[in-house]
Amino acid sequence: MRDSRRTRVVLSVLILTALTLIVLNMHGGGDGLRGGAGGIFGPVENAAGAVVRPVRGFFGGIGSLGSKDQQISDLQAKNDQLQQELDSTDAVRSRLQQFESMWRVASLGQYKTVAAQVVASSTVQSFQSTITIDVGSNDGVRPNMTVVNGQGLVGKTVTVSATSSVVQLLTASGNVVGARIAGSNFVGILTGTGAATTMQLQMFSTSYTPKVGDRLVKALTTSSAYVAGVPIGVVTAVGANTSSGFQTATVRPYVNFAALDIVGVVLQGPRTDPRDSVLPPLPTPSSAPSTSPSSSPSSLPSGSSSSQPSGSPNASASGCAMGFLRTALVAAVLLTTLLLQLTVLPWIHLPGATPDLLLVAVAALGLAGGPVRGAAAGFVAGLLIDIVPPADGVLGLSAVILTVVGYLAGEFGDRRDDRPALVTLAFVALLGGAVGPCRPRPA
Repeated sequence: MRDSRRTRVVLSVLILTALTLIVLNMHGGGDGLRGGAGGIFGPVENAAGAVVRPVRGFFGGIGSLGSKDQQISDLQAKNDQLQQELDSTDAVRSRLQQFESMWRVASLGQYKTVAAQVVASSTVQSFQSTITIDVGSNDGVRPNMTVVNGQGLVGKTVTVSATSSVVQLLTASGNVVGARIAGSNFVGILTGTGAATTMQLQMFSTSYTPKVGDRLVKALTTSSAYVAGVPIGVVTAVGANTSSGFQTATVRPYVNFAALDIVGVVLQGPRTDPRDSVLPPLPTPSSAPSTSPSSSPSSLPSGSSSSQPSGSPNASASGCAMGFLRTALVAAVLLTTLLLQLTVLPWIHLPGATPDLLLVAVAALGLAGGPVRGAAAGFVAGLLIDIVPPADGVLGLSAVILTVVGYLAGEFGDRRDDRPALVTLAFVALLGGAVGPCRPRPA
């Protein structure tokens, strides 16, 4: 893309820091740093070694497989394992997106929430009625608290223990909630049918007839477990009048109850009714066809002027939280890769080569995140190699090399445009071939 001043400054600082470590090590320094790292990572390596010992045996036996059929079968098993790891990565990415969407809803509605994950669900007569989440009274949760996700209203807590809670879903049979037609003051009662995609609305006033496409939010009431303003759903069909003349309608909830994972329990509601501010914006004539009145609140654009200014405290807090999560994820990737490099890869014997997962991980992070993040990831990975047992080379050398690798990979990724994936793979292979002989490997 471009070699900005910030990129050059970050790269210079990281390389100077690594060179300083090299100079200090050449004058007898660095033993204390490695000793401290040994005290921290030694037990971790021992535990990881015990866990992966069966994997070691698996890889150690690959070289002695007798028949080609057995080799093919073994490679297929390895392929299945890698596919499972890829699926796991996709699941983590999906959960981060769900958390970001839930946080956005909480910020727009000024709901103080605690995040939770669904760990179990129960059904009554083939209909899902409750779920169990992994937060409880230790986290400030009490019965009759609103539960939301990035799409809207999920339900309310009914039973709370120290570390878990049972949530009654909004659509549970017989469950009722006060709802208001967005853009008006007309309210009614929504009743759950037990089905995940259908609820029944009965208006309180005979002067308003619901229309298909009307959006519903939780009405402001004094005695309710549900906080005001949470998006509920959209009218899909208008029914007949009741015997008293009140209009009825069928409503489809925004929430996909069949795929609940990340939710939030509202510990404290807003001081004032957020009205319709949590709903997604209505489509404009120039909007893409995919945006409709029934779109979920999770489709809310993060920079929309009709929702929340990007410079507001809530948006800044959300950005900080996501930045922290990304940093933690990168750190976890590097630490996991290092442990695999130290405990598993020494047992993989390939003709004339030893896999270098850390180099590949740094290159991948650079390709995905750009030169600054690539250089930072390379510096951290190289420093870990230089201090974590059984490191005995020049302290700082791997940090210099991998910092450059991450930076070059980031520059290559920024400039790749629509370059085929095969070219990217070839670049990583050439990069590994170029720096592999120069970099000390963990024993």
